[in-house]
Amino acid sequence: MAGGAGAVLGAALNGDRRALLAPQRAAAHDVTPAVTDRPIQSVSIEAGCISCKLCQDIAPQVFLVADDADCVVRPEARHHFVRLREDIEQAARDCPVEVIKVEHARAKAT
Repeated sequence: MAGGAGAVLGAALNGDRRALLAPQRAAAHDVTPAVTDRPIQSVSIEAGCISCKLCQDIAPQVFLVADDADCVVRPEARHHFVRLREDIEQAARDCPVEVIKVEHARAKAT
């Protein structure tokens, strides 16, 4: 098994969810969301989580998937919004079922 299929199988056997889901993410996210410098105001999880734990792997201080239950945003997550903004946005972009929603603060009027 050379190439992509072997790498994906190897990732699956080694428990690397990021590599395993990479082909799905690439296909599902052809359009890159606009980058913003506005701070994160809130993070939420919509219905449909498949408990893949990818978000928890990326930002464990923000996301929790306990006992293969649906993902939740940790109660203390707000304290990490500034420091982990890029990781949180990455988790939302990489979510294979696109249920992580990140709301940014509104731009200040000039």
